[in-house]
Amino acid sequence: MEGSLATGSEAWWRTKTGPEWGREKDGNYRVTFWWRDPQGNEKYSPIRRVWVYITA
Repeated sequence: MEGSLATGSEAWWRTKTGPEWGREKDGNYRVTFWWRDPQGNEKYSPIRRVWVYITA
């Protein structure tokens, strides 16, 4: 798998520039929002929940 990025690696995070989205066959959209815990992971972070408020 030469040239592939390990999910969660620094190089992988650098490829994330915003939400990823695409149109589905039924006309709806699938959106993925990426968020990275500033403490690195749940073991060290005081953050327990992240809420995303979406309005349309």
